[in-house]
Amino acid sequence: MNKPGSSLRQAWTVLRLCGLPDRRMWALLGAYYLLTPLSAAADGLAWLQLVRLMASGISPETGLLGVLMDRFSREPTAVSVGLLFVVKGALTLLLAYIETLIGAMVRMKIQSSCFERLVFGRWEVLSSQQVGRWTGALTEEVATLSKMATSFVSALYALLTAAMLAGMAVAMAPSITIGLAAVAIPTWAVLRSIYGLQTRLSKRQAEARQGLAADLNESLSGLFQAKASSGEDDLSRRALRRQEEILTREKQIGWTLGLVTAFNPLVMGLALLGVAAWGGEANLATLGGVGVLAFRAATQLNTIVGSIGNLTRLAGSVAPVHALASVPASPAREPLGERLAGVRLEKASYSHGRRRVLDGVSLEVAPGRMLLVTGPSGAGKTTLINLLAGLYAPEHGRVVYRGISGAEHDAVRRRVRVAYVAQDVHLFSGTVRENLDASGRRDDAALWRCLQRAGAEDFVRARGGLDAALAEAGRSLSGGERRRLAVARALAQEADLLALDEITNGLDEASKSSLVASVAALALEMPVVAVTHDAPAFASAPTMTYSLSPAIPHPNGKDTRS
Repeated sequence: MNKPGSSLRQAWTVLRLCGLPDRRMWALLGAYYLLTPLSAAADGLAWLQLVRLMASGISPETGLLGVLMDRFSREPTAVSVGLLFVVKGALTLLLAYIETLIGAMVRMKIQSSCFERLVFGRWEVLSSQQVGRWTGALTEEVATLSKMATSFVSALYALLTAAMLAGMAVAMAPSITIGLAAVAIPTWAVLRSIYGLQTRLSKRQAEARQGLAADLNESLSGLFQAKASSGEDDLSRRALRRQEEILTREKQIGWTLGLVTAFNPLVMGLALLGVAAWGGEANLATLGGVGVLAFRAATQLNTIVGSIGNLTRLAGSVAPVHALASVPASPAREPLGERLAGVRLEKASYSHGRRRVLDGVSLEVAPGRMLLVTGPSGAGKTTLINLLAGLYAPEHGRVVYRGISGAEHDAVRRRVRVAYVAQDVHLFSGTVRENLDASGRRDDAALWRCLQRAGAEDFVRARGGLDAALAEAGRSLSGGERRRLAVARALAQEADLLALDEITNGLDEASKSSLVASVAALALEMPVVAVTHDAPAFASAPTMTYSLSPAIPHPNGKDTRS
């Protein structure tokens, strides 16, 4: 279980990995803490002058501060006191704006940096993780982490302000001020244990929120299937099964938050009782002179306690964001620099966990004949495509890219553009044009040529052309149409290698034949590799087949492949 200190270290690691604080952030923090002592001085002086104006309660002989105020300041007037409060209000407004700006910048910087970590991260690390958890971490948990950052900033502000106000109180009545402080010290041991409890509860709450985000994402993805099978009730129960746990954690955290908040009036009450027992009514009368400063300092201490409470209460959000910020980047590789003429595996081996999936595989795919990869589920067909695409690096052997010049390049150092067309094609909500060419670099004529070569021209024209809107994930299209559009997108993006994963699944015979004919024509111009359980569907195309056997135990004797 993470301790508060561990969460703070992880939070600092996240900020550092995300490039924070940067120059702009340092400038804002510098301005914020330069204004802090001015705000504290204006606060203390405004209230003291108000007391002098209304009751003349501070005599020249009341401590060092009273002597200085009497010697160097004129008698307060309503105008002078009012101006002091106006200055304090203006400084408070400016500080609040800077604090909000700091929080917004922290959130934006962490979100963008963590998203880029996912986009440019090593696929071997990301491929087994849940998208729903990424979404939850990028939204709610990052927003919570930014609240932690502003809580830390405001806690330091409150600490500096309380120190200045306490210093002013000491200058007036040292013994009483020290007595008040002494009462508060023993409470920190109790607060520490409550903060630790908040951290543990917060971590469990964040884990439950992450699980809820993943459950919601998976359930909504399967909404069509649930509706078709009248399984809405089961889907709803599965999607919302963690809500009770989240509610329980929220209640527990609420109790701890209440305990933390209750400490301030408790400490003040004990302090007053202690002063009365210590010095009697005379000391209580003197306490009135420093009471306003003690009250303002206590207000800042309340802010400190609340901020530290936020740091511990929200600490559970640090771990998921830390996991995102720590995703290792994909190795830097240079573009191939020429058209791809072939890809070759040379005795390539790869393992998932502790089970060998591919062992000494040697094959080559080049234009002219499509490579069909067959084998039972779990034999490593998708892993083979990931090796050819350079998304995975082989444990042994190597992947070689051959350019049209005849030069050969190791996939560890060079990268190619791979278009991946799966059975469940992912299309974005938007127009056909935006799905084919998000960057807007291709003109209409070029896009129509890509659609024609993919056999998608007719249905796109029938639906309204390049500016026809597509529903999210392409649900407005049939399975065959989505796959043809994905092939057209590959051509529009000038992919070097076309990878097909079970593209004939779920299609009728006419659609299969038409789609296979389209990709077979493309295989004459570019390397094409197709993973399939339906080899007969490709009988009319020029192909070569590589059959994979079931995964074998890893040579180290261990066997825990997921």
